[in-house]
Amino acid sequence: MSLRIFLFPVVLLTSFAALASNIRSRGLAMEGVSLTDPMALLSNPSAPGDTNASVLQAFAEDRYGIELLASRGVAFASGKARQRIGVELTQTGTSVYNRKRIGLGTGINLFQKARFGIGLLGEAQSIRVPQESSTRLAWSSVLGWYIKALPGTSIGLVVTGPESLLSTARYRLEQPTLRFGLSWNPNRSVTWSLETTQRAGSPTILSTGLRYQPNKSLELACGWRSDHMLLSLGVGFQHKKCRLDLAFEQHRQLGTRSSISLLYFLSTRR
Repeated sequence: MSLRIFLFPVVLLTSFAALASNIRSRGLAMEGVSLTDPMALLSNPSAPGDTNASVLQAFAEDRYGIELLASRGVAFASGKARQRIGVELTQTGTSVYNRKRIGLGTGINLFQKARFGIGLLGEAQSIRVPQESSTRLAWSSVLGWYIKALPGTSIGLVVTGPESLLSTARYRLEQPTLRFGLSWNPNRSVTWSLETTQRAGSPTILSTGLRYQPNKSLELACGWRSDHMLLSLGVGFQHKKCRLDLAFEQHRQLGTRSSISLLYFLSTRR
């Protein structure tokens, strides 16, 4: 029973965080709600993506060397004309504590320079110890807006878990979370992003990052976040239809969080 009491807070703290699949934005120390990356759809369901191609991704993440929090999964995103849809499957934990999650997101153009999207997250959390086991099912919704405000400038807004305001369940869903992001591209090689995250009952988190792409094959990124994160670094390699992304975040107290993803573009990029 004591182990169960210890594990459930860990489960709740890591539950319904932003989806892990947008590894490219991790180098910027943010979730990427104002970006147009191929997998940004799973951070902001209204994100248009920078391609109409179908994209398949496998990814893995090591969180500070804690096996209980290590995750791996696959994701898929596809778009055509005004619409875009994505799905992600993620598994986290060990045989003692295991968390399986599915995320769905879809977005559509509202106006010429604005999009709206909606996402759903479903999660099954299991704890298994000798003579005791427990499983918890939960879900959350995601609402997203994306606006191309000015040439080279984009704005993203995401609300996660608004339904929790009405929840009276014993294990409450995630408190409502508001993410606001701003990205600026002064030219094709440089992207600067700023993002704030406000979760009910928690201090506001500020993130900022810079991405530099000297050519089509290489990309470099760095970022900083205010919640004890010292520095984030990212690097991406593109070769024909394959893309490899690596991201590293250094936490002041917990250590290093590392992520890797491999993308394969199932159709030709436009």
